[in-house]
Amino acid sequence: PDRHLTCVCELDGMVRILDNAGRALGEVNPTGAAEPRNYPGGACYGAGSTLYVCNRGPNTLSACLQQGTQLNRIAEWATGDWPRYVTYVPGSGLLLVACNKEGEVRGYNTNVSPVSETFRLPLAGASCVLLLS
Repeated sequence: PDRHLTCVCELDGMVRILDNAGRALGEVNPTGAAEPRNYPGGACYGAGSTLYVCNRGPNTLSACLQQGTQLNRIAEWATGDWPRYVTYVPGSGLLLVACNKEGEVRGYNTNVSPVSETFRLPLAGASCVLLLS
C-alpha cells in the first residue's frame, strides 16, 4: 500500500511529504520569515491533519494543514528562543514546546483562534517534551 512520510528537513528549512521511494510529493516552508535563517526542529501532528513545526531561528511555531500529500501553512506565532521539540496532548488541544535557549517549556491552547499561550515552565536547557501515559 501507498504510505507517506512527513520529513522535517533542517538543512534547507522545508517540510516534505515523501513516498515509499523517498520522492517528495509535497512540501511547505514552515515559516513566513525571510530572516533569520530557519532551522526547523521537532514536529508533531495534532488534531485532524494539523502538523505543528518548531522554527529555530525565527523562534516561531507553525501550524500546517495536510490535505492528501500537500501541506499548507495556516498559522505561525512567536514562541521562546530556539524551539527544539513539540508534543501535542491528545484530547486537550494542548501543545507543549521545549524552548532550548529560553530555558523553558511553553504550553499553548490550540482549541482557540488565534492559538494562545497558557503557561511557561522554567526548565534550564529544555530540549525535549514527551507525553507519558
